[in-house]
Amino acid sequence: MHIGLIGCGLWGRNILRDLLAQDVRVSVVDSDNDACARALDQGATTASATRPQHIDGWVIATPASSHAEVIADLASDLPILCEKPLCVSLQQLAQIRHSVSGPLHMMDVWRYHPGVEKLAEQAAARSLGEPLGLRLTRANWTSPRSDVDTAWNLAPHELSIFQQIIGEFPQPTAAHAELVDAQIRSLWSHWSSPSGAWMVSEVSNRFEQRRREIRLHCANGVWVYDGVGSRIFGYSGPANARLEAEPCAELELPEGSALSNQLHHWLAFVGGGEAPRSDLGYGAAVVESVARLREMALNR
Repeated sequence: MHIGLIGCGLWGRNILRDLLAQDVRVSVVDSDNDACARALDQGATTASATRPQHIDGWVIATPASSHAEVIADLASDLPILCEKPLCVSLQQLAQIRHSVSGPLHMMDVWRYHPGVEKLAEQAAARSLGEPLGLRLTRANWTSPRSDVDTAWNLAPHELSIFQQIIGEFPQPTAAHAELVDAQIRSLWSHWSSPSGAWMVSEVSNRFEQRRREIRLHCANGVWVYDGVGSRIFGYSGPANARLEAEPCAELELPEGSALSNQLHHWLAFVGGGEAPRSDLGYGAAVVESVARLREMALNR
């Protein structure tokens, strides 16, 4: 199988590494000579500013603001796996819908994360009672993605986590933003799904330390994952029993990275297998919801 990777920057290098680990040929398209040189050193079949021929599928890892232009320029009916978000405006979304002719899926790696998949299993099993909602924290200091604000950069991850664990797509009900130089750098939001399950999300590029936490609140307790470890922890019992709760359950996560898992699934699809979890319709819904969230936060 021969895959074309458009963009080989900070994230594209990881994609290239994991594609090569799955024994496919990869041709990199990047206008940066240094990026091409690094790609060749990593093991890319070719690397240049020119798109290769005889490709089985495309992976887009360029800045989010360029996705609509890249997809339109491809004019391809081959499978496309596009980094999130799909685009950063409703106008760009309309352009993509008009130009895309083949299957397009989103690179929502958190939907393939072992920790998120394990939490989804516990939600479905009702192991701590009926799932009520999610409390999500995703924060660090600044971001290498200078073409988008914090809302576009981080909020799509929260939606994918909710979709995978709860099994529904939520809509924003309240939002508050912290602006720095007229750009959203922190965003606190509340979401609700059709069944009434809720999500409280904090995304920020104003935290001095990197934080990733997922808390699945259920009728009889809470499942907690710190976003980086190899275990999830369950807590239950009376709230007034002690000042500090002890875990009632500790579950080991299976090995494997989220990116590698998603690429494996997508490559299987390119070869004729089951479709990935996040299609064009899902990617469009994320763009529409984040656009609504930003408008809500900025027009309070």
